[in-house]
Amino acid sequence: MMIEMEFLIMLKLLPAAIADQDADGIPNWAIVLLAVPILWVDNNGDGFNDWYDPGADADNDGIPNFYDVNFPGYFDSNGDGVNDNMDKDLDGIPNYLDRDSDNDGIPDTIESFGVDANGDGRIDNFTDVDNDGLSDNVDANTAGGTFLRLSGIGLGAIDTDGDGIPNYLDLDSDNDGIPDIMEVFGVAAGNSAKVSGFIDTDGDGLADSIDGDVGNDNVAENSANALLKSGADINNDGKADSWWAITKSDLVMEMDAPPRPGGGRAPWGRPRAGGARAAPPPPKTKSV
Repeated sequence: MMIEMEFLIMLKLLPAAIADQDADGIPNWAIVLLAVPILWVDNNGDGFNDWYDPGADADNDGIPNFYDVNFPGYFDSNGDGVNDNMDKDLDGIPNYLDRDSDNDGIPDTIESFGVDANGDGRIDNFTDVDNDGLSDNVDANTAGGTFLRLSGIGLGAIDTDGDGIPNYLDLDSDNDGIPDIMEVFGVAAGNSAKVSGFIDTDGDGLADSIDGDVGNDNVAENSANALLKSGADINNDGKADSWWAITKSDLVMEMDAPPRPGGGRAPWGRPRAGGARAAPPPPKTKSV
């Protein structure tokens, strides 16, 4: 009974390293109990179940899970050696190391409602006093420990449309038929819903053309070309202080703009004479 309870906890709280271990079309993290239980294994002693850690070695054969052909459900459609179940966009970078796991041009941090004001795909205001790799502003236990994922302050795998696919892996996060990349004015040739002409010289999974920091040198020289950025996080709570607008270059669209006469939302910031963009209206406030 104790083993079963521990296993249920792992399923609900650990990140899914394999998308669908029993091939039933439902991601592992959405299943109460797999048909074939995976028990606790922690060969590297990091406090996480190796079966749900793509960078671990669950069978202790010296090969990381994401490269291991003996890992349950291993599948490699493009022959790059990486388990497709751990690499959503098939770019050769496992999701856990990929800053844009579905290659829709929107960083995973943003799709999880994290803070990334410069478009480099990394959470802003990073500090890590307990050296566990998790930024203190989304870490419930800065003194270290195993069960940091029990915290309510973490970002989590948000699934806006409730289709069982978290936003960071979903090419249409609100299920409105419009790819996410198109909704942030990106380019997706042939309606592929993915970044066109993908080139990633710094190997972070975020296409150079829309990567705020090409080269990963902590200089956001390309921030203006990022498709979607958050507001700042002045109080350093790990959540953006503002999400009311999205910006790309000098274009601003009000997320709660008034409806057009024929339906839909009217964009703010249409060009003025001379090419400049009109400023968006201020955020709505409520009287108390």
